[in-house]
Amino acid sequence: LMDVREGRQKLPFMDALQEDWSRRDKGYGVSRLYVELGLYHQQVKRYIATFGDQQVVIVLFRQLLAALKNREEGLAELASLLRVDPAPFSTLAAVHPENSFGVARNEWVRRLAGSKLARRIAQTLVPKRLGSTFAIRRYLFEPFLIKQAVRPNMDLVAKNWLHKIYRNDIVALEHLLARSLAELHH
Repeated sequence: LMDVREGRQKLPFMDALQEDWSRRDKGYGVSRLYVELGLYHQQVKRYIATFGDQQVVIVLFRQLLAALKNREEGLAELASLLRVDPAPFSTLAAVHPENSFGVARNEWVRRLAGSKLARRIAQTLVPKRLGSTFAIRRYLFEPFLIKQAVRPNMDLVAKNWLHKIYRNDIVALEHLLARSLAELHH
């Protein structure tokens, strides 16, 4: 969705997935890795092998959402898992949704957003102390160039195709973590 919003992807969803999946040359900056980055088993396995299972905490997105809903107790539990002081979590303000779905206001904006030159110019003009890329997106790009939109549903063909690819990876991840990931089987 981000690649579509920013003008870097013009193909329909399923076509974009299959084109990227079937590329011979893969990697950051070479292909999008749309599917590969969702294969977590090997990624998590490498973290555990590198840092040890006592130093790696796996928190599912739904767990994080639940922690944010039950802020005090939930965030304290996350802090405990991470072995950090929970006090700073109480000051977090989760009022601005990050990466909510939006579309470019027009084709010109889409081209601008996808332009590496425009990104470099913006990063040069906005000082690093303001957060550079984050500040540009939050204070310039999102409010003036993006309009909120309804996130499109994934078509059933793409969903089934992805499910076939991810099924074995999810099962392997369940075994690695010794816990059920039933919510990922849908």
